[in-house]
Amino acid sequence: MDLELKGKVAIVGGAKISDKIDLVQNFLNIASIILIGGAMAYTFFRALGLETSDDLSTTDLADSASDLYQQEFDESRLEQLREQLAALERAEQRLADGQYGRSVESGEPIPDARLEILPTAERTEAEQARLEGR
Repeated sequence: MDLELKGKVAIVGGAKISDKIDLVQNFLNIASIILIGGAMAYTFFRALGLETSDDLSTTDLADSASDLYQQEFDESRLEQLREQLAALERAEQRLADGQYGRSVESGEPIPDARLEILPTAERTEAEQARLEGR
């Protein structure tokens, strides 16, 4: 697919997952979040071991839904670990440069209490909140 959806939400719904499983699989590679709605969500519920009424889920596709869920969960966790490793490497570099504990944005000292909670902090709490739009 040529669509650029990373950082975007894909919404898929309908009565049956059987004719949309390939679409969901493709969205796993290009969307950050996939919302599954309609009766096809019951197949994912069943794949996660949740109770559903028999007429709303497709039992034979519950394994496919479970596999898709596990794949996305694994990829998400891997991305989180990559981000944590990168943050640790940046902190290590700041330590080597004598800049650890100082904001990369303003050079202001990052309070020790913040560094104890988040040793990889790159900004003061106020700067991070502003960066995240909070």
